[in-house]
Amino acid sequence: MITLGFAAVILSGLCIWIAWKRVQLCQIISLIPGPKSWPVVGNALQFKRDPHEFFIQVRGWAKEFQAEGLFCVWLAQKPVVIIFKPEYVEVLLSSQKNITKTSLYDFLHPWLGTGLLTSTGNKWKSRRRLLTPTFHFKILNEFVCIHQKQSAVLIELLQAKADKGEFDIVPYITLCVLDIICETSMGVDIEAQYGSNSKYSETVFSMCELIQERQKSPWLWPDIIYNMTSSGRKHQEALNILHGFTNKVINDRIEQRKEKQVTNGNLASVTSIYSSSNHRIQAFLDMLLDEFDQGNISKEGVREEVDTFMFEGHDTTAASLQWVVHLLGCHPDVQSRLQKEVDKFFESLPADGNIVPGQLKDLFFLECVIKEALRLFPSVPLLGRDLTKECKLGPYHIPSGCSVIVAPTALHRNPEVWDDPESFKPERFFSETNTARNPFAYVPFSAGPRNCIGQRFAMMEEKVVLASIVRYFNITSTQVTDDIRKSPEIILKSMEGIMVRLETRTFYR
Repeated sequence: MITLGFAAVILSGLCIWIAWKRVQLCQIISLIPGPKSWPVVGNALQFKRDPHEFFIQVRGWAKEFQAEGLFCVWLAQKPVVIIFKPEYVEVLLSSQKNITKTSLYDFLHPWLGTGLLTSTGNKWKSRRRLLTPTFHFKILNEFVCIHQKQSAVLIELLQAKADKGEFDIVPYITLCVLDIICETSMGVDIEAQYGSNSKYSETVFSMCELIQERQKSPWLWPDIIYNMTSSGRKHQEALNILHGFTNKVINDRIEQRKEKQVTNGNLASVTSIYSSSNHRIQAFLDMLLDEFDQGNISKEGVREEVDTFMFEGHDTTAASLQWVVHLLGCHPDVQSRLQKEVDKFFESLPADGNIVPGQLKDLFFLECVIKEALRLFPSVPLLGRDLTKECKLGPYHIPSGCSVIVAPTALHRNPEVWDDPESFKPERFFSETNTARNPFAYVPFSAGPRNCIGQRFAMMEEKVVLASIVRYFNITSTQVTDDIRKSPEIILKSMEGIMVRLETRTFYR
């Protein structure tokens, strides 16, 4: 009886302590502006279920609380602070301590494990140190020939659609990017653009859709419930296909390396990627297996990072390319100026037509076009952190345990930073107009210690693909930008595709 009474006292004290901490948290958070919330459910019942309407809703709240630069919403009993003031973004993203991604990234763990995107703490720091040399510009330069090769396939397929009216260009761009990331990350050309390996490419797309659907459906968050649903079963089937493919590629490459080492005494020729001059190119997988051989990463770790490259390297870049194509089709003056730069660029290439990596810097206006498209339509519309340390944003104190989310869609259109923020003006990124701006006012690739390790790779890839498209075609968008229904889930996409008409440029007919 004494033991039970003592336990009851301890339990009661614990409940009182938890309740008191909740009251303290509410008192602190109540100082942060935001839409009115309700007990227990918070703002959950206010959220629009339709992705486009939710996108409009978040932007509406950002405009309402523009002067404050942040607002707070409640997901049931969990406060989530949305920030879009450069000074606040700098505090969060430059932090060396608050580097833990939000719990919504947990739904990527079954596919990606805890690789560079989803890990935190010491594991993230060690992986970042390990992988950073892999993205050195000298290594990335080797991949330009792959970008050019797959872009040539894209042009071939688009030529069959040109001069024949409206069509959705999204599937063409997406499969091109998928071919590029497969060949550069795994050393395998899956020929997705030609319909080969369709099972794998289709599974990559369906897995992304399943993850996004689960993220916005709290009733599917518990694994025990999700695994019993039809979506959960599809998720497991997709997982088996994706991991099966990646594991086979890894195992085959390990065996190739062993055979070469026995016969040649070195690994110098073990790869399936070659440049047009037959110069050997290492895929990311080869570089990871070099580290595996030295004991710096496990076989499971190799798979985590290859799968991470696949996820991060195709959907984000494909989305960015789609929005650039749309905006160019809406702004013929910008397109015409860009075509002059691109024509001059290709005229300067060697006789064999192969792009010299160092020449990509000459596509300066194209880079400004890409950056401006990413300002208006950042591929990743929300960047989240779960605070492990208290964070002070101006006059506001955000306790540890809270989630803080950067909203680039609002940050990049902040009228206090950007003149005429709703307009498409690539000249914003000319060097003479780009120096005074707070660097954290523009974060399409995040910023700080957890910035995107592959941003230089993505920019090189986009330059080659887009230069190829505008070289051969005049683009006309058949949609009005504001009328396009947008989905701001993991990646900012059009819900209805990107509809265009392509006209073959006169001298390529």
